[in-house]
Amino acid sequence: MDDLNKRLEVLERSLARERAARKQAESILEEKSLALFKISEDLKSSNQQLQELLEQKNIELQGVFTNILDAYVVIDLRGRILKMNDAAKALFAAESKEGFRIIDCILPAYRSHALASFKTLIHQGSFTNYVTQVVSKDGKERTVQVNASIIVNSKGKAIAAQGIARDITAERKAARALTESEKRLATIVQNLNQGILIEDENRNVLLVNDGFCELFDLDTTPNTLTNTSAQELHQRIAQLSDKPEVYKVLESKFVNARIPETGEPLLLKDGRHFEYSFLPITVDEHHKGQMWSFSDVTLEQNYQRGLRAQKDKYSSIIANMNLGLLEVDTQDRVLMANHSFCEMSGYSESELLGMQPSKILLSTESKKIFQKHHEQREQGESDSYELKVKIKNGETRHWLISGAPNYNVMGELTGSIGIHLDITELKRLEKQKEVLLRDLEKRNQQLNEYAHIVSHDLKSPLHNVSALISWTRDDIQNHALEAAQDNLILMQETIEKMDSLIRGILQYSSISNLGENKKTVALSRVLKDLLQMLFIPENITISYPDHLPSVRADATHLQQLFQNLIGNAINHMDKEDGRIIIDCLENKNTVQFSISDNGMGIKEEHFHKIFEIFSSLSKTKNSTGIGLSIVKKIVELYGGKIWLESKLGEGTTFYFTLKK
Repeated sequence: MDDLNKRLEVLERSLARERAARKQAESILEEKSLALFKISEDLKSSNQQLQELLEQKNIELQGVFTNILDAYVVIDLRGRILKMNDAAKALFAAESKEGFRIIDCILPAYRSHALASFKTLIHQGSFTNYVTQVVSKDGKERTVQVNASIIVNSKGKAIAAQGIARDITAERKAARALTESEKRLATIVQNLNQGILIEDENRNVLLVNDGFCELFDLDTTPNTLTNTSAQELHQRIAQLSDKPEVYKVLESKFVNARIPETGEPLLLKDGRHFEYSFLPITVDEHHKGQMWSFSDVTLEQNYQRGLRAQKDKYSSIIANMNLGLLEVDTQDRVLMANHSFCEMSGYSESELLGMQPSKILLSTESKKIFQKHHEQREQGESDSYELKVKIKNGETRHWLISGAPNYNVMGELTGSIGIHLDITELKRLEKQKEVLLRDLEKRNQQLNEYAHIVSHDLKSPLHNVSALISWTRDDIQNHALEAAQDNLILMQETIEKMDSLIRGILQYSSISNLGENKKTVALSRVLKDLLQMLFIPENITISYPDHLPSVRADATHLQQLFQNLIGNAINHMDKEDGRIIIDCLENKNTVQFSISDNGMGIKEEHFHKIFEIFSSLSKTKNSTGIGLSIVKKIVELYGGKIWLESKLGEGTTFYFTLKK
C-alpha cells in the first residue's frame, strides 16, 4: 500500500510538473506566435515597400533607357536584338527589333573584326571605344564608337550583352578636315618666304620653318630645333644684329604683350633689314604661346629710302616751280596744290583740299569748256587749253592749262594732273599787239593819204604859185602892173590855201592815240568855251541842253570834235534863219550826241564820201576836206561810231556815240 501510495505521489508530482511545463510551453508558444505574427506583418509591409521601390526603379530605368541620346541596345549571346531605344532605331533606321541583328548592319570589311571583338566581350566582360562602320537599313553609312558590357544572372553566368553606340561620323569628318588643314598649314608655313617661329607657353619651340633657318644663317634643320628653348633663338638674332637691346625688345613681347604687333625693322650687322611680327596664341582666352614672323625687307627699305629721296627732290621742285600744279581725283576734288597754284588762285592749300576748283574759279562759260576737257581726261586723253578764271580777290585772269590723266600702280584712272600758267600779261600784250597792228595799218593808210596829198593836192597849188610867179615876172617886164597886182593877190590866196591844208594835215596826223591827258570832262563846259571862240553869224542860233553828261576823254579831242561839226554846219548854212541844235541821249555804257542844222543838206550818195580826207562837197576857200575826217577819227578813237541823216535843201543831222 505504501508502495502504491508512493507511486501515486510520484505520479502526481510528475503530472504536476508536466502541467507546469505545459503551461510554461504554452506561454512561450503564445509569445512566439505573437512575435511571429508581428514579424509576418512587418514582412508584408517591407515586401510592399520593396515592390513599390522596384516599380519606381523600373520606371526610372525605362526613362533613362528611352531618353538616352546615344543608341542603347541589348542583345542576346546570339546577337539578336532584345531591346533598343529610339536613338538606336534612328541610327539603324529600324522600326522594330523583330528579325534584326547587329552583325547584319556592320560593313563586310569590318565583320570579322566585330566577331572577334564580341568574343573578347564575352571573355573579358566589357570593352570601350570600339570603332566600326555600320550601314543602316536606308543605306546610309556611319562611323560609330561602341562601349559594351555583359549582363549576368544571379549565378554569374553571361546571359546577354548591352552597349551604347555613338555616331561619330561628323566628328571623324571634322577631325580628318582638321588634320588635312593642319597638314596644308604646315606645308604653307614651311614654304613661306618669311621665317616662322612658334613657341608654346613655356617658351619651347613648337615649329620652325626652313625660311627661319635661312634668314638667320642657322646651320641646322627645323626638326632639330623642335622642343629647344626659344630664348636661345632670340639671343641668336640679337647677336646677328650686334645690339643687345634687340633681345630685350623680343623678350618684352612675351613678358608684357598679349596683342598682335608689328615692330620696327631690325638692322643686322651685314646691313640687312628684318621686320618682325608678334602674334599671341590663345585658346579659350588662355595664353598658349606665340608666333613670330620675320621678313627680309632690305630691298624694300632701300627702295623706300630711294623713293623718299626722289619724292623729296621732286616735291621741292614742284613746290618751288613757277607753274601751278594741281592734282584732283575723278570727282574733280583737289588732292594736292603746290605753292605756285595757291599764289595764282589766291586760295591756301587748306582751302583748296577737297574742293572742286571749277565751282570757285570758273564762270558758266568757262565751266562748259572745262567739262569738255574733263571728259577727255576720263577717256585717257591729254591736251592744253585756255580758261578765263576769277581768283579769290575777284580779279579775272587768263590761264593756260596742260592736263593729263593720272593713274595708280594698277593702271586704274584716279584723276588728273594739271599744270597752270598765268598768261594774263601775254593776253594783254597780244591785245596791245593787235591794237598796234591796227594802229600801224591806219598809219600806213595815213601815209598813203599823205603821199596822195603831197603828190596831188599840194602839187596843184604849187604849180599855180609857179605859174603866177612866171606871169607876174612877164607882166612886170611888160609894165603891166595892174595884172601883176592881180597875180600877187592870187598867189596870196593860193599860199593861204596851202597853209590851211598843211595845218589840217598836221591836225589830222596828231590824232593818233588817246593821249596822256585823259580825264573826266564836263561837255557843258566844253561847248560853252567853244561857242565863245567861234564866229557865229547873226542869222544863226545854236541851242543845247542845260545839263550835258561828263565823259572820260582828252578835252582837246572833244573840242576838235564839236568845233568841226558845228563849224561845218555854220559854213554850209544857206538859210536866213539858221538853226543848229545840239542834243544827247544817255545809254547804259555810251552817250549818243546829235548836231542838227537846217542848211543846204547832202545828197545820200555823198554820205560816206564826206568822211574821206580832202573830200569836200563845196569849193569855198575855207573848205579843206579834212574837218569831217578829223571828226570820224576822234569818234573811232574812243570806240564810238558816226553817221548822218540828211535831205537836200532841208538840212542835216550828224549822230555820234562816245563811251562813258
